[in-house]
Amino acid sequence: MTESVFKNVKRIYSICRFLSFLACSMSFMPLSAQQASYLVTKSSSSVQSLCWSQDDSLYAVGADNEVFVMKADGNSAECSVPVPAASFLGFAKESVSDSLLLLALSEQGTLSAWNVNGAVPLPAVSVINAEDESNYVSCAFSPNSNFIAAGMDDGTVRVFFKLRYMQKFLARDSHEQKGRIRSIAFSKNSRFMASASDDGTIVLHEAASGEVCACISAYSSIARTPVAFSSDGMLASVVSGSRDIFFYDIGGRCRGSITSNGIVQAVEFIADGDTLAVQTSDGYISFYTSESGRRFAYIAPCNNSSLKSFAFTSDGSALLEGYEDGSVYRIDVAKALNYEMEKIVETPVQEPVKTEVIEEPFTDIEESLVAPAVADVDTSDGTDFEYDACYNSLILYAGGIMLQNPFSAAASFGAELKINAMAPPFYFGVGLDVQVGAAFDSSEFPYNYYQDGKTISPPHTGAFTLYAPVGMNFNVGKKEKPLKMFAELHAGAREILLWQTSKKGVIRTDPYLTWMVGAYCGVNFHGFQVQIGFDYDPIQKFTPGVFVGYSIMLKKQR
Repeated sequence: MTESVFKNVKRIYSICRFLSFLACSMSFMPLSAQQASYLVTKSSSSVQSLCWSQDDSLYAVGADNEVFVMKADGNSAECSVPVPAASFLGFAKESVSDSLLLLALSEQGTLSAWNVNGAVPLPAVSVINAEDESNYVSCAFSPNSNFIAAGMDDGTVRVFFKLRYMQKFLARDSHEQKGRIRSIAFSKNSRFMASASDDGTIVLHEAASGEVCACISAYSSIARTPVAFSSDGMLASVVSGSRDIFFYDIGGRCRGSITSNGIVQAVEFIADGDTLAVQTSDGYISFYTSESGRRFAYIAPCNNSSLKSFAFTSDGSALLEGYEDGSVYRIDVAKALNYEMEKIVETPVQEPVKTEVIEEPFTDIEESLVAPAVADVDTSDGTDFEYDACYNSLILYAGGIMLQNPFSAAASFGAELKINAMAPPFYFGVGLDVQVGAAFDSSEFPYNYYQDGKTISPPHTGAFTLYAPVGMNFNVGKKEKPLKMFAELHAGAREILLWQTSKKGVIRTDPYLTWMVGAYCGVNFHGFQVQIGFDYDPIQKFTPGVFVGYSIMLKKQR
């Protein structure tokens, strides 16, 4: 009897230990998506699209019947927009004083912009219809909100230069692809754009100029969708109905691929642009590192309905998920992550190899250094060159430059202050340059521009440049009538924009800030100056030019 009592006590003790171990283990388990999320809204129809505003204070939910704009702090409805089955939503605001606009792509293939600052009712600020019986089927905003790219079902990609108030716009078309444009994405710095088509191609463009950087061809005519850019410009692409995700650089070269755990439906680089979020057909959102391609975490679905759309905040801390049953959940990403366990590979410990150090005798080697003689420049007869580092000068100049296609030429006006405070013959200074250019409206012009659906003449281009020149100058010839020669390098910042005049007034794009460098040389005779050279910036590329000007001598340097 004593033995049976002892066995029962031992059995009870073992059960208690197991229960305590299970309780401790559960306390260290990550929260599931259901525990780290809550229902923010429930629509009577399926959720088609989601998006956050730039400051994450609002989010929009595109349902089958209309679009709801919600406040993020209290999850209360701000307003609703009568756009049915919006497949794309995006917020835009050019400045603090401007109205917040919501761009929506409807199931009828129409783009519309809406003022969502609380005005009721909400009239459409701008409605953009495609021409030639084509429909918009995909859309994307650039991160800086300067560009709106829309893809059509005939393979056309139309880039709108977003203007203030969205009432007027300029558009540029490209026709490199033949099939329906399934997906469009911009790089994190808004410089590059990628479009994926049903013809099995992905075309990489420069967003500002429209120049084609690369054309990636698929092995078959299967739509490659969707596409997304990482922080370093790496492009992620998925073959429709596949588990494989391919990575390409800006030149179109394939840099590798990863295989997901399910059929991929959407991809997005989040937060710092180095983490790839992948939505699969089973409702899971998996996280991969773009560098190694390893899946390190995932978020389980919130309910049994089909996941239709997801959207991360700008910092990646919160996630919206929209389901086919109309429910929208907000998820705390840090609490909902389930981390993958890495396999630890044990390697045998190796004993260090003993090496003998052989000491060599130190040899003292004496070297005699002889300084080379410096020959003086004899300029007593006035026929040799002479450094001209005596005067500060202000140069006013004008000239013409050649622009890259599609723009042809531009006039340039500027002023440059040369300060001869460095060791002769070198100088530095500061300069300001203004460019005004245009494209010739001819049959060879590669793009069509539209305003309110009507073709207009090509826009003008302008640039403002603030730069710092560093160079050297010297005199050649007789002292009485010297010919001053110089060569200099430029480095600075440049703002580029487009504009056009019409019956409705002047319309323009936002300025695009970039860097520039240049190299110039020239001659100056009695104040009159001629110089040639070139500039380079990422948008206009190489722009050679010829300039004439006049030099005004200022205070003499002692």
